[in-house]
Amino acid sequence: MQVTQFGHVNYLILTLAVGALGFIASLLTDNNHTGQLHPLYRCSLIMFGLSVAFGILCTITRLCDFRKTAEIARLRNKSDRYDSTEEIKKLRCETKILGVFSWCLLWLQIGLFTGGSVFLVIALV
Repeated sequence: MQVTQFGHVNYLILTLAVGALGFIASLLTDNNHTGQLHPLYRCSLIMFGLSVAFGILCTITRLCDFRKTAEIARLRNKSDRYDSTEEIKKLRCETKILGVFSWCLLWLQIGLFTGGSVFLVIALV
């Protein structure tokens, strides 16, 4: 259940950040800006861009975590359990690190999206 919710939050924030980038791009083209961009627009543009980058990195990290978890399950089902015990311990350590890294990336993604949203709202007002 938690795995599914993690993915849904990641994809939702990723989608909203890409939409916000599109919104800023349409504002720039519709208002015939002369090249000068309000500093708050720049900040929100950078924050949304970083949010998208961290979201993609979070997805890739999560997929690596799932791959290693599947490998652990495969090794556990092997007949010679004594040979694969050390490898399973190593893989579990790697999945634990990947899991923590994924959560850090998700929180960075959410924080950058929130900051970009705040700057965009302030710039529009």
